[in-house]
Amino acid sequence: MDRLAKAGIEHIVFTDIAQDGTLAGPNLKAYQEILNSYPFQVIASGGISSLKDLMDLSSLKTKIPLYGVITGKALYEGKLDLAKAISSI
Repeated sequence: MDRLAKAGIEHIVFTDIAQDGTLAGPNLKAYQEILNSYPFQVIASGGISSLKDLMDLSSLKTKIPLYGVITGKALYEGKLDLAKAISSI
């Protein structure tokens, strides 16, 4: 991450590969650490399965707010209603 910041990278997609595809919830601690330690606009990916997960991500106390999320499997499997998610966040 330090190398990316020094290279001037501004946006990243961070995928916690241990959570990816599991629908077991995002690694909130990792996102909090990244958003408080680096100047990146971060798109979260991995483990997101519900509106609660989105609300948990959006309520993180960080220097930089989360830029976006990828919710592929949750949408594909019908576990997350996109319209409800958009109106709730």
